[in-house]
Amino acid sequence: MNAPTIGDGRILIDDRCEETMRRLRAHGIEPVPVKYSACWDTFNSGMDCSDAEIWRENDISEYEASLVETESE
Repeated sequence: MNAPTIGDGRILIDDRCEETMRRLRAHGIEPVPVKYSACWDTFNSGMDCSDAEIWRENDISEYEASLVETESE
């Protein structure tokens, strides 16, 4: 699925994906519908592929963590 997660049990999703939203709800995940058709039709890219990486304060990637481990050895 090409949809970014928010990290608190919610996921951004194209508002046209009704069946997927129904299935997500059935598994306790809250879909957040976004009007995305104009972007999809223009760029032919889903939300996760066309967004910038979401950064959260105190968030560290696995790659960054490996650099810290390497430096401390």
